[in-house]
Amino acid sequence: MKLKSIALAVLAVAVQPAFAALTFSGSSGGLSASVSFELTDATHVKVVLSNTGANDITQPADVLTGVFFDLGAMTRISGAAGGDTYLSGNGSYLALGSAGYDVGGGWAYKSGISQWGHNSGIGAAGFGTFGPGDCFPGADYFSGAGACPDGLSYGISTASDNVNTGNGGVNGRLLTKGSVSYVLGVSSGFSLSSLTGVAFQYGTSFTEAHFDGSCVTDCGGGGGGSNEVPEPASLALVGLGLLGASLARRRVRA
Repeated sequence: MKLKSIALAVLAVAVQPAFAALTFSGSSGGLSASVSFELTDATHVKVVLSNTGANDITQPADVLTGVFFDLGAMTRISGAAGGDTYLSGNGSYLALGSAGYDVGGGWAYKSGISQWGHNSGIGAAGFGTFGPGDCFPGADYFSGAGACPDGLSYGISTASDNVNTGNGGVNGRLLTKGSVSYVLGVSSGFSLSSLTGVAFQYGTSFTEAHFDGSCVTDCGGGGGGSNEVPEPASLALVGLGLLGASLARRRVRA
């Protein structure tokens, strides 16, 4: 009976879905960024957008404000800071919250667009693409209701940003250090398979810095995966095979 129990346990593990995760990164000059997409369960995708540069933020063009990619339509659920959220400025630094702080009300998501060759995007600035109806749920603590998206506000600075420095375009703006994570809702059968590249956007205009990102982690041959894939199914066959062999040996001995 022990082999039977083992085989059933292996089968129970094997039928659990194998959810996909992909990471992309890119750089240009002193700017660098990464973004990860993870199917955390059958109905949710977690997107983590990170400013991985090492520079001090001194102008709007240093602030990561968007990412564009190719995926089907999703629903906006939440946005949370990965590091400190603060008002920057010359000696007027004001901390508003740490990791986990709700910043969803300052970010927008939209599909069915066309920018840098991609059909979907997440942005803090409007860029002439995102509007108030595209914003994640949550209060916009800095700009007030209905102001999202609001230019540079809620953009992502580097982890090493000196929060007390910056020019007039950065001073007094609400920024988040390091990264922001977003949760998006999906329907059954949603796949990350169309994700083969992304584009990172800085500043408040498409004329400012942007560059492509390539898949660097869990690329799966440039494909990604689906929330319907029971990847370890072969383990179940092995377990059932062991059980069958055991029963056959018992019959022979009998």
